[in-house]
Amino acid sequence: PGKVYRPLFAIGVPGHFNGGVPVKFEPVNKTQKHIHLSSEVHINSGFSIDCDDDGLWRMTYDADTRRFVVIASGAPDVPRAAFTIQKTHPEDYELLKSYVVGYFPDQPPSPGSGLLRVVRDYNSPLSLLSVATDYDEAFKVVFVKSKKDGVA
Repeated sequence: PGKVYRPLFAIGVPGHFNGGVPVKFEPVNKTQKHIHLSSEVHINSGFSIDCDDDGLWRMTYDADTRRFVVIASGAPDVPRAAFTIQKTHPEDYELLKSYVVGYFPDQPPSPGSGLLRVVRDYNSPLSLLSVATDYDEAFKVVFVKSKKDGVA
């Protein structure tokens, strides 16, 4: 009672490096002990006690921007909630040890599949996470140890 459904958009934060908010990567296959490249994972940004969702990232179609975007209001059994971690181009990886996050990258490109990228939201000053099929447009991720528990 009192909880409401509030999709929380995953947003890009401007700046060269921003520590951001820690997220947790959990294997889709619960018997898997370690996360490897191309493993399917859930990305969990936590939850709000005011909201009726559990904070797992998922893709949804946003009518305002007319594209698929990431929101943090999924659950493990909700469609479009699995992502993968991929290495960037070899030269980018060697320089930054950066990765990209894919959404169904093993399937042929289709609306809502590809690599996560930052796009402008036309209705606010925020930048949203959407999809691209080109590594050069993909949002680069660097993993650092979180002060809490795990890797962010």
